[in-house]
Formats: sequence, C-alpha cells, structure tokens
Amino acid sequence: WPSIFITIGGTLGAVVVSFPVNRLKTLGAVMKKAFVNESYDIEKDIDTIVSLAGITRREGLLSLEDAIDQYTDDK
Repeated sequence: WPSIFITIGGTLGAVVVSFPVNRLKTLGAVMKKAFVNESYDIEKDIDTIVSLAGITRREGLLSLEDAIDQYTDDK
C-alpha cells in the first residue's frame, strides 16, 4: 500500500506544481470527459472520412479546402 500512496501522491504533487491554479480548477471536468463513456457515432465519422478521401481522389488534395467548410468540430 505505501507504494500506491507514494505514486499517487507524487503524481498529484507534480501536477499541482506544474500547472497554475486556474488550470487545476478545470481538472475535474477534464477527468470526467476522459473517463466517462459518452455516446459516439463512429459510423458517421467513418462515412465522413471515406467521403473526403473520395473527393481527394477525384479532385485532388486542394479540393478539400472547399469541402471542409461543411463540417464542424463537434466537441
């Protein structure tokens, strides 16, 4: 057990020393986002990638600049 406390305590200490307080306040939200399983539509993303690959193959790499405008960053 002591080794677990040393490892976790050392890690937390390094994080606290490395980041400013305003960044540490967001740590809970970041950890929740990292470990909570949210629903995710992987098929939609695969279809998007396949579509963009087809556009690139047919029209060239620079055509992606026009095609990319219809997509948004979901998160």
